[in-house]
Amino acid sequence: MLSSETRLWQAVVIQAMLDIAGSGTTAFREIGGQEQVRADAISWADTSNREFLDVCSLAGMDCRAVAAVAKSLSLPGDHSAVVSRLTAYRASLLP
Repeated sequence: MLSSETRLWQAVVIQAMLDIAGSGTTAFREIGGQEQVRADAISWADTSNREFLDVCSLAGMDCRAVAAVAKSLSLPGDHSAVVSRLTAYRASLLP
């Protein structure tokens, strides 16, 4: 069973992936719009970013695999299946 802390950090990573896919639930209008949130999440999900590496480590996730998913989600295409799986997993992290 995952600790509460690990689940929290996994939720952070999943939210970033959803933001990259343009499917985040963040209040985009309050923080600069969906495209700005998406661009920030894409920049963040990079293996040269120490903060990204730390968050992946705290989440117990392979940073290279997460970065690969982020890159895939940043490309044009239908990401609805991945978004559905991410959304379901995020919901499962809730207590």
